[in-house]
Amino acid sequence: MRRENRVSAAVRGLPDDIRDGSTLQLLEIMDQLTAGQLMEQAEFCEASKHDGLIRISRAVRVLAGQRGATRTAS
Repeated sequence: MRRENRVSAAVRGLPDDIRDGSTLQLLEIMDQLTAGQLMEQAEFCEASKHDGLIRISRAVRVLAGQRGATRTAS
């Protein structure tokens, strides 16, 4: 799957208020990470307790899932 398609698929589930250019750029950068690194970033976002990062973590998990990653036990 091409990068544009992966990132577009990851962004689809995000709320409109965080679906902006900055979020797209962040996800394009994160798309260069391995599945394991993406899962680590998603877990970091969730642990931060920051609402925006928690919502972005959903998109990061989509990117990781496209590479076959599964959620690690918390």
